[in-house]
Amino acid sequence: MTGFFTTAAMDRDVMKIVSYNLHGLNNGRSCLIDLCNDPDVVIIAVQEHWLPPDKLFLLNEVHPEFSGCGISSMSDKLVRGVFYGRPYGGVGFLWRKKLTGVRIGYEACSGRIMSMMLELNNCRKLNIVSVYFPCFAKSCEYKVALSECLSDLEEIAKEGYEMVIVGDTNFECDLHNDGFVQLYSLLSSYNISHCDDFVTVSNERAVTYVNDALSHCSFIDHMFVSDTVRQHIMSGVIFESGANVSDHLPLIYCFQFGFSIAASKPASPISMNYHSWRWDKADLGCYYNYSYQSLSEVDLPSACDCLIGCRDMSHLQSINVYYEAIVSALLNAAYSSIPGLPCHSLKPFWSEELDRRKADSVFWHWHDMWISAGRPKTGEVQRIRLACKAKYKLSIINAYVEFEDKLSDELRSHFNNKNVPEFWKSWNAKFRKKYQ
Repeated sequence: MTGFFTTAAMDRDVMKIVSYNLHGLNNGRSCLIDLCNDPDVVIIAVQEHWLPPDKLFLLNEVHPEFSGCGISSMSDKLVRGVFYGRPYGGVGFLWRKKLTGVRIGYEACSGRIMSMMLELNNCRKLNIVSVYFPCFAKSCEYKVALSECLSDLEEIAKEGYEMVIVGDTNFECDLHNDGFVQLYSLLSSYNISHCDDFVTVSNERAVTYVNDALSHCSFIDHMFVSDTVRQHIMSGVIFESGANVSDHLPLIYCFQFGFSIAASKPASPISMNYHSWRWDKADLGCYYNYSYQSLSEVDLPSACDCLIGCRDMSHLQSINVYYEAIVSALLNAAYSSIPGLPCHSLKPFWSEELDRRKADSVFWHWHDMWISAGRPKTGEVQRIRLACKAKYKLSIINAYVEFEDKLSDELRSHFNNKNVPEFWKSWNAKFRKKYQ
């Protein structure tokens, strides 16, 4: 977060494009925030956010440095009648707010295909597509759904721009797979090919989908690029994190492209009032150094040596200026070293218990120990890793339910007692999308 500080517009030549099947926005949120915190990650294509049309704004509130946009797969079903069962589908994008030359393009009615146009340096344009193909089945329904997706892709390819297609295809890039054969037939006519060969893992088979309950894993998330784009790929990585409670692993490709980052705007005092400092994520040593340097530049006014009870207006004004200088020095130090998040992006039900569960899953090295042990499918390390992950996920659900129940009780109590101010305070805490 830049706060008061303004940086000049600059060109960059390294960007990371990520594909991540969230398995529900709430499931993927923790890992999604970790990806957003990587300064080289510029665009994240998401699949299966499970959001209905009226909740798509939540993609825009995942991280303060990212904008978000998406489409829902549930629009038609919600129109037909009362929705029941778990939500499903949907694709979208998150991109850095400072990224210039971004435009949303094609949006498929099925909610499975969405494109965005990115203008690179030298007026070069890149069509980036997020895809979520249907699950493979030997049925007419699958063939119809796949044909619709391929038709949507062809409409985008006909625009004639260089392409990056990324997402969950629900099949491996194998010529023995009917779905891949049909996709390959289409993409090869536009000189587009997959990039699985850039993904390297040590002594392991690369997988992007892991179902621990079924002991099943596969490589079904892919990136396909135009031949002219392929030469710009630097590397491909499957991102593993204990914070990830989705059944898919993020796929990260690093490109060497020239693109522009817009200048930062000074933060207005009004917007700063609605930001929360994340001291738990801060580098306190850096903050101490910044605050020491800033405070050392504040001069002590002679009015401070005045007698107690002084009413000299010039002295009082001098002390006010001194006070404001101290506050400004501390704020500048905080903006330089303490992460900040908009209040509306913080979860009101989050607690120290959830932090502890997350620490069990991530920071106590069970996930890293499991990787170091060769990712065993059985044994004590695997058992503890899965137990920590399950407790973390269950704790989030329980905390949310408990918060909802408590808030409902508060609303009912304030309504019965005709306590109007407290009623609307509780109502706004639950239903307002943004702080004004």
